[in-house]
Amino acid sequence: MKTISLDIAKVVAYIEDYCAVLAFASDLSDMPENYLVLTRETEQQDGGEAVGDFEWDLALDFDGEIQHLTDYELCSQQMIKFYFDVDHLCLTLNILDEQDINIEQWLELIFKK
Repeated sequence: MKTISLDIAKVVAYIEDYCAVLAFASDLSDMPENYLVLTRETEQQDGGEAVGDFEWDLALDFDGEIQHLTDYELCSQQMIKFYFDVDHLCLTLNILDEQDINIEQWLELIFKK
């Protein structure tokens, strides 16, 4: 399995306009070099439960091949692994500083009902 590691300096989570957003950025600037944004529709404009089933349609272009997200693993509040194409590729997010956000809660909102 190929592995990509990405250091994350900032994590942002919010719900706005019927959409839950969980974003990871490689630096603190307005235009980070690397970032990952996960979203999921919610039943209320400013919160509520997730709507429908999560669509596993996140894709990553790696070495000219498109890899599709198939699973994730929360190893700790400082490490999340995203698996693409059934263990063909692993994207590991290393969260550098402790965040005020409960990442596990937000991942469950995004990926589970």
